[in-house]
Amino acid sequence: ALRWALPPRRKPCRGSRALSKGEGGGSLLPRRMMAEPAPAAPMPAAAPAPAAAANMPIFETWQSAWEHADTNITSAKLSVAVTNPVMSGSMIRKFVTYQVRTEPFGYVVRRRYSNFEWLRTVLVSRYPGMLVPPLPPKSVMGNMGSKSSVSRNSLGRDSEDEQSRFVASRMAQLNLYLESIVEIPFLRSDTALLAFLSVQDDRDWEKAQAATSTATCFTDQTEGCVMWRTVANQSTMPGNAERILQDLAKQIETLASLATLAVNSTRMLAERASAFETDVAELNSVMGTWRRTEEDLSTPENVEQVSAAAESLVDVTAKIAVASEPWTHNAKLQATIIDRFLLQRAQYFQVTVEALRELLKHRTIVVRDVLAKRRAVAQAEAELAKSGDRKSASIFGGGGLSLSESLDQKREGLNQAERLLDVFNGGLFTMEIERFHADRQKFLENMMCTFATGTREYGTRMQVLGQNLMSQMDFDEEEAQRQVARLEIFRTRTSSLKGAAAGAEGANGHGGENVTV
Repeated sequence: ALRWALPPRRKPCRGSRALSKGEGGGSLLPRRMMAEPAPAAPMPAAAPAPAAAANMPIFETWQSAWEHADTNITSAKLSVAVTNPVMSGSMIRKFVTYQVRTEPFGYVVRRRYSNFEWLRTVLVSRYPGMLVPPLPPKSVMGNMGSKSSVSRNSLGRDSEDEQSRFVASRMAQLNLYLESIVEIPFLRSDTALLAFLSVQDDRDWEKAQAATSTATCFTDQTEGCVMWRTVANQSTMPGNAERILQDLAKQIETLASLATLAVNSTRMLAERASAFETDVAELNSVMGTWRRTEEDLSTPENVEQVSAAAESLVDVTAKIAVASEPWTHNAKLQATIIDRFLLQRAQYFQVTVEALRELLKHRTIVVRDVLAKRRAVAQAEAELAKSGDRKSASIFGGGGLSLSESLDQKREGLNQAERLLDVFNGGLFTMEIERFHADRQKFLENMMCTFATGTREYGTRMQVLGQNLMSQMDFDEEEAQRQVARLEIFRTRTSSLKGAAAGAEGANGHGGENVTV
């Protein structure tokens, strides 16, 4: 009855051993951004289920359940980082592996996207009702084998190459995925997660995948899984459960639309910031050329008569060229801030909303399975009452199961399906719906706090740049204030003209008198 819930067998990742040793495939990041590989270490043992799990208190809120799990699960709290993408594979089929570093153990492994996918499949099947953090969508880059190494600039900003942008975006999304996974206290002791984070050797990794993916919610005895199903089973199903889900489905539609708008807006900001970065770099190049031109014009061998202002022109253009170089770096920083702190997080929230939608669809499948099994049991009971306990015919000849034996099997299947639904409902209604709303608040706060921090750093650098430029150009503070005043007057006049133009357009559009601006 639970076969549908078990993870499919996946082809193990090949080639990670060679990649972990630096063989085959080039790095997608510069050497200075690579983390040194850690020595092989044994996989941490999953803590057994606590004996007091049966006496667990009944929790009023999802926060109290999570705090209890966070306090009582003995597995160490983890922090992860996904970095250093490396291209590998054959000429026909290229793939990217990512370095995953785990603290406090110092584990360093290489995993490809299908390995991340395997981990989520196992966790979804093992923790019914849990909103397991989602993965970025599975998409294929065209011609991934065109380059084995993609350069990045000093501020971590991708080149304009589409392949590099795709890999960097996926790496950021996978990092958010793993960070969200290790924040869930129930998952810290999961054997599949610990194997994913710690097993380095290819053959050991294949064995670990096979060994850690077979346990289900009801056979896994690690403390996190036991605590999850215990908390879920002790929960009370709300009387208006179906109405809650109907209302939640409407909320999901609204949030999905908002997420799409947020992604589109932040993507446009990222594209404009990237274009601005390119324009500033081009201006920097132009100023360098201008400086060299002025140097040529100050040399008697190059012109008939050297201007009296030649020396001053060389000095001014040299100062501007020197000052414009930090501006280029600041423009790159601004583009990175918008991409990493706004766009990537907005995209991850978008897939999180879709993951909640899929969780509700999954529950519908479980409910339908229970209803189908109840009908099968009722039909078997009716047949047994009508015909007596006879054996059914077998396609292999001879007698098959008796009707009572068949009924027992159907009842056992129904019992397993109902147990699964009970855990699913308990986890969903007691913890995950409210956690989704709380995490949405946390997401918005974190997104804007990190963006504000990055923007403040950008503003500080631009202020230093302005002060240095004023100092080099011998601008005094009074002249700077006069320039600022002129800029404010120009901005006010521009805003007034735009407002008048908009009013004229509205008046003309509604049959009013023509207004000339």
